[in-house]
Amino acid sequence: LDRIIELADMAASYSEADASNVCKSVLQMLEHCHGHNIIHRDLKPENFLFLNKNDDSPIKLTDFGLSTFYDGTPLTQKTGTIHYAAPEVLGRWIPDELFNKLADKGLDGEVRAILKGQGGNAAVEECFQECGVPYPLGKPTGYGPKCDVWSVGVICFALLTGEFPFYSDDQHYLAQIIQAEPADPDGSILSGLSDSARDFLGKILDKDPEKRMSAQAALGHAWICGGEATKKPLDN
Repeated sequence: LDRIIELADMAASYSEADASNVCKSVLQMLEHCHGHNIIHRDLKPENFLFLNKNDDSPIKLTDFGLSTFYDGTPLTQKTGTIHYAAPEVLGRWIPDELFNKLADKGLDGEVRAILKGQGGNAAVEECFQECGVPYPLGKPTGYGPKCDVWSVGVICFALLTGEFPFYSDDQHYLAQIIQAEPADPDGSILSGLSDSARDFLGKILDKDPEKRMSAQAALGHAWICGGEATKKPLDN
């Protein structure tokens, strides 16, 4: 973490391309782990180490204390560092489309009850129906390897913007907004990034793990491997 901050602070030319290279290295390590049925479950900058001070130093992944083998059975233990935790690790989650619909109708105050699986009023049910989401939310379905991919998305978001996609000093409220609210809902934080970077972040931070990219798919995204990460200095 200190090395990444140092690079960003010292290099006036720190760019999307630099962040893309870091994310690519992280995703390659993650693809290797997932290929061996290992889920790390605590990906965060503090658990990555540069081997030396060279600009092209390899990055190593450390601290497998919370990692586990995955046999295809959904995991249910809430673990890891909450700022980087995927929505499905925390419990139920609300698709961005549904949250936006609720917010548009002034019903976002119902989110806490919805995340508990409780029913709401007729207006809430109508929002569910309009978004094609079963009402009320069912039991949490557990999680698999894509929880790690979400964590990479949080790291990448922070590298590009200097901010977390979700933040609160109150951990209970932080869990709620991770489970329910879109990252950068008004587009202001990501407005200075390329279309490709915003597309990458949208696909890696998709609340629906079925729609979220796998590590392998993320490595194939044009922002990672297609030369679409710009070399324009970031201003965060």
